[in-house]
Amino acid sequence: VTGFFIVGGPEETEEDFRMTLDLSRRTKCDFYIADRLRPYPGTALFDLYRDKIDFSARPYKNEYTDPAVEVISAKRERVLYNSLYLDASFIPLTIKLFMRYPRETISNMLGFVKFLFSRPGKNEHDKYL
Repeated sequence: VTGFFIVGGPEETEEDFRMTLDLSRRTKCDFYIADRLRPYPGTALFDLYRDKIDFSARPYKNEYTDPAVEVISAKRERVLYNSLYLDASFIPLTIKLFMRYPRETISNMLGFVKFLFSRPGKNEHDKYL
């Protein structure tokens, strides 16, 4: 079971984020995916946030005009991942998954470690950190 959580919208409050954290912890998924809210043209969210988004297809750019929104959403994404994958209750599941899918588990763990230790500015969305 995979849980997918989106964080960091311009109107997301600290209380909203705490509720997302609580829900994600209660779900007890096998895998978690967290991403930042990125409205795309043709969607209702894009129309709603049109004046708050700097979007360009070429060169590609999709970010909020307020750098604070970018910083907060990047931090919330990292906090969500850390609170889920670094929780002691996740260790038995990781061992179980490793026993069944060793190659995939190692690959996923390496990707997560790389994310944990990535430096700000290494990818497009982290340049505000």
